[in-house]
Amino acid sequence: MANIFDEIRIIFRGPSERLFVAYKPLGWHVCSPSGKAKLQDSLSSVVAAKLRISEDSIKFPSKLRINQKGLVIGTTDDPMYSQISKLIADCQCTKTYTCITSLALKEFLSNNNNLSIALDNFTHSNSVLRGKINFNLEKCQKASQSDPDVTVHSLPSTSPFSLNFRLTSLSNYSSNSENSINCLPDTLPSSSQYSVMEVETSHKFVDKHLHQILDDLGIKVMNEYNKRLNEYCKMMQLSKIKIPHPILRDRTITSAVEFPMGNWIHQLE
Repeated sequence: MANIFDEIRIIFRGPSERLFVAYKPLGWHVCSPSGKAKLQDSLSSVVAAKLRISEDSIKFPSKLRINQKGLVIGTTDDPMYSQISKLIADCQCTKTYTCITSLALKEFLSNNNNLSIALDNFTHSNSVLRGKINFNLEKCQKASQSDPDVTVHSLPSTSPFSLNFRLTSLSNYSSNSENSINCLPDTLPSSSQYSVMEVETSHKFVDKHLHQILDDLGIKVMNEYNKRLNEYCKMMQLSKIKIPHPILRDRTITSAVEFPMGNWIHQLE
């Protein structure tokens, strides 16, 4: 418990402690359920202790589920919560997720000929691929709990939804990551079959259904087994958040954390 407790980090604080960006580990609740006993394994309880404020004053306009990890945005008063919530609703908050996918770069292109993909840069077949995937997204009328929440259809460049992406071969990403140098073992001959994908969105609806969108687009994100939850979770992390500063209008808040390559690489062996 102590190690996980220490893993919770406040990445950004201000102004006047009314706003913060924090890192939530996998298996932790963002906050305790309203009207119920406080949870020890909630992000809000740890942040409240670090900021020396009441946990009841903390609200999260941007949060993650218990089976997700990465950055969340929290506020400590109602006016700031409303202001940040409006920025998110107006698509002014850009989120970048990082994940490990089972497709190599060439396979990604060959398997997604039906997608509307605009390439910005493809420097080398084993290096980096950048571009945008255009698609339509519709909410489903669910007949049962197991039915999908949304349907995804590939559309031309005029489609209302899109994902900016950056795809890097696993070996290339590992060798160029500051905290991942030498983390790719020689015992992983299949490393060329995996890629690290970064997807960027500022649309709240796309963000909410990102896992299903990637699945429907044929982008398979690898799973990791989490003992704390006793289930398999996506090898995905919300690694970066950019949002306009709520007070200083000419500035932007940018918070980022390193992708935990070393923690996941052994699960691909």
